[in-house]
Amino acid sequence: SLGGNRHGSLMTYRNLFLTMLLGGLWHGAAWTMVVWGAMHGIYLALHKLILGDKKLDMSWPTTPVGWIVNLGKIFVTFHMVALTWIMFRASSFTSGVEYIKGILAFDDVLNISGNVLFAALMIVLVDIAQTKTGNHTWVVTKPRPIKYLLLQVLFISAIAAAIFQVNTVVPFIYFQF
Repeated sequence: SLGGNRHGSLMTYRNLFLTMLLGGLWHGAAWTMVVWGAMHGIYLALHKLILGDKKLDMSWPTTPVGWIVNLGKIFVTFHMVALTWIMFRASSFTSGVEYIKGILAFDDVLNISGNVLFAALMIVLVDIAQTKTGNHTWVVTKPRPIKYLLLQVLFISAIAAAIFQVNTVVPFIYFQF
């Protein structure tokens, strides 16, 4: 009913923003959800503005500069989206802003659990192997002992990181609906 992309670029950006804003309100009538939806709407509108109607080239570049650019895009996109999820999970707008301020202050940047670093390293190594082989089912195509060992290490690392990093029990997000 908003018109999609049939009424020009400006209306398309507005529609992307409003759709995500309404998606935020659908998740809960709180300022944190409004901000979560608005941030996603802004990101989508900016993406559409920058990309236009061009199709994305999903192939990896072959030059070192191209790799650096692609890794930079991945890094920026991940962190922009992760930033919005802070507001999604925050108990209040103020606590979300304080949490973001704490992250941007880099006070505890060296206080990262070894379990988290190990899990991240394992995920990166699996991703590199999959990219190098061109086979994104690299883990599942390995012999069972190797496959189960890799998956077990990832699983145990994730559980250990969760146990040692979280001091409170977080309820299932849709439990209240």
